[in-house]
Amino acid sequence: LHGANAKFERRFNQVERRLAARGVAPGDAGLEAMEAEWQAVKAAESRDKA
Repeated sequence: LHGANAKFERRFNQVERRLAARGVAPGDAGLEAMEAEWQAVKAAESRDKA
């Protein structure tokens, strides 16, 4: 469970950073934007592991 929590926190922090780079606060981002960033972070992690 600790590992899953750490993975979630790492990914969410990346999502926040990616949104901030676009000038969007997480609270202002819609669900679709957050999901798109989440999927992008997941894909980047998968590429980095390969």
